[in-house]
Order: sequence, then C-alpha cells, then structure tokens
Amino acid sequence: MNSSNRIELEIDGKTRNFYVIGGEKNSEVLVMCHGRGTGNAENWVKGYYGNILDNLKSKYLVIAPQGEQQPSDGMFGWTTASNDLSGGYDEISFFDKMIEYCITNYSVLEDGVSMLGYSNGSAMTLHYLLEGSYKLNNVLCNVTVFSDEQWDGEDKLLSLRGGEEVKPDLSSTKITFCMGGEDTIIPFNGGEFLEEYIHPSLDVINFLASYKEGNSVEEETVESVSKNLDLYCYKKQDVALYYFLDQPHNMDIENSRLLEITENVLVNEVVCFNILENILNFIKNHIYIIPIIVVILIAIVSIIFLRKRRKMPIRAL
Repeated sequence: MNSSNRIELEIDGKTRNFYVIGGEKNSEVLVMCHGRGTGNAENWVKGYYGNILDNLKSKYLVIAPQGEQQPSDGMFGWTTASNDLSGGYDEISFFDKMIEYCITNYSVLEDGVSMLGYSNGSAMTLHYLLEGSYKLNNVLCNVTVFSDEQWDGEDKLLSLRGGEEVKPDLSSTKITFCMGGEDTIIPFNGGEFLEEYIHPSLDVINFLASYKEGNSVEEETVESVSKNLDLYCYKKQDVALYYFLDQPHNMDIENSRLLEITENVLVNEVVCFNILENILNFIKNHIYIIPIIVVILIAIVSIIFLRKRRKMPIRAL
C-alpha cells in the first residue's frame, strides 16, 4: 500500500509542496525529482517506479518534491539556471527546508540523504549536489550531465547562481549517470542544448573522479558482452555511467534494466555491474533460447564426429 502525505512549506512567501510516499521508519531519505512537464510528483514516482517502490521504501523515507510552472514556458519543472531566478523559484531553499522538515519529523539522519532525478529533475539533483546545505550519499541522474553552467570544462565546478566557483565535498558521494545513445537533446558525446554546451559524458566522469577527494583511485571499465544487452557501463572512482545504446532522451523509464540499475545503486549500493553479472542477466533474460543453443551444439558435435568416422581407414580383417 503506497499511501502518501502532502506537505506544504512557505518559501519566500510562496507555497511549495512535496509528498512523503513511504518508508517513515527509516533513517535515510531519498528525494526523487521529476522531469519537466510532470504536473504531479506523487503519481510520477508511483507510476514510473512502482515496481521497485517497496524496495526503495525498505531503506529510505521516499519523498517527491513538486516542481512549479516555470515562467519561461509554463511547464512544471525546476529553476536550475541563474538567468531563471528573476522570475523563477529558489529551489535550494525549498530543498533545504524540505530535508530539514524530514529530519525533524521523521528522524532522518542529516548524513543519510540521497537524490534521484530524471531529465530536468537530474539538473535539479546536480544543482543541489553543488549548492545544497546537506551532503548527498548517492546521486542517480537519468539523461543529463554537467553543462557550462555547472562545469567550466576544465577544473572548476560552478554555481548556477552566478557562475562563481563552488567547492562541494564530494568525497563520500557516489554519482551515477544513465544516458541514451540516441539522445539528441543531451547527447552522450556532447552538443548544444538551449545555448548551453553539454560536455561529453566520459569527460564528465574523468573530471568528477579527479575532483573527488578522500577515496583511493579506482578505475574500471565494464562493457556488455553482447549488444543485445543494450547496455555499456563505465566506472571511475565511484562515478559511473550506464549507456543505453538505442535509447532517446525520453527513454522508457520503466525499462527493466533502468529499474534494475536504480535498485542496485540506491538499495544494494552496487555502483557498476561487472561482466559476470551481465552474462548472468543475459542468460536470465534469454533463457528460452538455451534449449535451441544446446540442440545446435549437439548437432555440430554429431556432424564433426560423423565426418571423422567417414575419414577413418577400413582395417583388414
């Protein structure tokens, strides 16, 4: 039963709201940020993540903040760029007070906060990662990476409130991106979007890995053993990328692989699949073809055996 409570907060004279969806007895909180155009955050979480929501609630107090209609296009979403603040919303203050409310009323630990975001919600997640008051344990971003407003492309993380450098402590934060190979809005290999340059995903991973402090350097590249898995994975020092070969920007978030990644990263704390897991998952998802493969192998062995017998010389009696 996924019951929820709608909570209202006053932020600079404006009423903002979020939904507490479940997991009230847990000491960690998971903030789930919807994408642009989503009018009801509660329905978004229950609809798209319904298959794994009980598992998420087993570890987290799951909350879903509601984005507001943005002055630029009237769509529900998040104010994440400095040039939007004049007519937009102070999202950092909203999220700070929302998390503080949960700490006070639900016994959530200050160091037990994680965030998940989809598209514009991922931009909001990264916005809070850089400028929020509470440190994040896990960050999972679907279809977004750093832009010129968040990273200068070299060695500086930037504030979205004016472009000055920020220095958040990311030493204990695990960061995971999920990207689509056919995403033309936020391309895997970088490109233009709304006059902001989106940096290539692997460049972002290398930068974040070198920026993080306090962890021993660990590099690992894991690629799927078959393109039928539709997934590649790259990892460097607790910064990981899952790359879906044929997915557009609006990838089906109910994709079983995406839900599996979400569950592994946030619940099981597995940052990156390994090759053995890929093989086992491939076998599990294609178990119906195993008998066919066995029959083909038996046929091949039989043909080879018969050919060898035909070539054997006939011995004299």
